[in-house]
This record gives sequence, C-alpha cells and structure tokens, in this order.
Amino acid sequence: MFQQAVYNGSKKLGQTPFRGKSIAAGRHRLRVKKASLGINEAITVDIPQNRGIKVKLIFIKQNGKHVLVSQKKTQL
Repeated sequence: MFQQAVYNGSKKLGQTPFRGKSIAAGRHRLRVKKASLGINEAITVDIPQNRGIKVKLIFIKQNGKHVLVSQKKTQL
C-alpha cells in the first residue's frame, strides 16, 4: 500500500488513507495522484448527506505503469 495525494479540483485535500476528513455532501470529481508511480486517476464520488463513504482503489502494474483495475465504494 502506498500513499497518494487526493484532490478536489485544484485543491489538495490530503494523502491516503484519507480518514476523518470532511467533504460536503453531493457529487465530487476527485483525483488521486502518485507521480513517482505514474498514477493520475479521476473518480466520481457521491457523498450522501450526514454519512461517510469508503472508496477502495486497486491498481496493478501493467507494462511498467500502474493501472486502476477496480474501485469499490461503500457507504458508512
């Protein structure tokens, strides 16, 4: 497991694991970046009112690059 930077638009929100941080309810287009591994992925997350969400991204190394192969979103 490695840390990735999390962005909402151009605003850096922090590093993964991204726990205990608050993002307003609604639809957000988040970006996760890890330049040293060539990761720069955008995901859409719907955050419910007064509830949390857990997002798990799974990357594999393929042809020398890390590629997003799965994402799982669970409401808390």
